[in-house]
Amino acid sequence: IDEEGFINYSRQNDVLIVKDPGGHFLSKIEHPGYPFFTGNRRFILSYDNNDVSEINLEGNILWQKTYSAALSSVSAAGSLVFTGTVDGGIQLIDTSGELVFSKDIKSSRINVVYGGSVSIDGEYMVTVTGIDPQLITLWSKNGNSYQVNSTWSLDSELRRHGITGFSDDGLF
Repeated sequence: IDEEGFINYSRQNDVLIVKDPGGHFLSKIEHPGYPFFTGNRRFILSYDNNDVSEINLEGNILWQKTYSAALSSVSAAGSLVFTGTVDGGIQLIDTSGELVFSKDIKSSRINVVYGGSVSIDGEYMVTVTGIDPQLITLWSKNGNSYQVNSTWSLDSELRRHGITGFSDDGLF
């Protein structure tokens, strides 16, 4: 749900129905999966969690990415989308679906991404990754790439998605 509308769908659907806030029909999307909203953008996650697509209100797919491992985290801010996978991969994708940054995190006994976000200006990224140890890592933009700025080890490890994010000004 966002300010422009919502999507009706069944548990295993082939068609998603987009409606305005008043419940009036806007469009239909013939693309199976689960819709979700993040960063004022609309996405569809496939049933097997291996595909993510960005859509517009008219029901058009703007871009689609397929992953070899299941997605464990997806979030958007500004012009970037953060994705993380169960095998420790992280990616940043721009509004046209082009890859901006990619890294395989290999810092723990079990490499998995539990959460991640990018700041609205794209200058910072935060990740929650791994088991034994589980790490929170703050990344900062360095030219066309990102580098590790700070890393903290969690005393009590998460075993499900970690909710991450930045303040509106991107400083916290």
